[in-house]
Amino acid sequence: MPGSTPAAATGTPTPSTRGPASGCGGSATTRTNTYGRLLYGAWDDTVELLPGGLVLFATVSSTYAVDAATGALRWQVASGCMYPPSGRTEHGLLLVDEWGRFQLVDLATGARHWYAELGARTLNAGPVLAGGTAWVVATTGLLAGVDVATGTIAHRLQVGPANTFSTPVVVGGVLVVGDQDGGLHGIDLP
Repeated sequence: MPGSTPAAATGTPTPSTRGPASGCGGSATTRTNTYGRLLYGAWDDTVELLPGGLVLFATVSSTYAVDAATGALRWQVASGCMYPPSGRTEHGLLLVDEWGRFQLVDLATGARHWYAELGARTLNAGPVLAGGTAWVVATTGLLAGVDVATGTIAHRLQVGPANTFSTPVVVGGVLVVGDQDGGLHGIDLP
């Protein structure tokens, strides 16, 4: 079986793993104690495959793009975009951190094109793209529409009073998102 090594005692294949990304010092964190490694590791991240053979992952303090074949660090952004998944756009890669800070970076280099702040936390709810706008729902239920080309936060709407952790979807011009009150909300987009 590919990616396996035979077990010495039984001869049956057992899964093998590659070490952590070599370009990140062999680990996603420099913390040495168990709690530090857990808290500052990539434990709640959506690991993503990017064009150009890159793997994107994040910790609470940094976001990394490593070469999928070698594990070598290709770029790093000093922002912990661990909880919300990223959004690929025609302009670059949209990163959102847990503090509601947005930045559009170049896929190949990680160079920042623009930066904006929502002013509300975003945990686990990633952006959804509709036209030239990225829509993100903050944990407070605040829906924000960010112009992907400029970083301008062009739209704000309080969806409801409940916490929101779900990534929305857009169907036929309607953004649909769930919240912790058990609600499923449909919002007509401009």
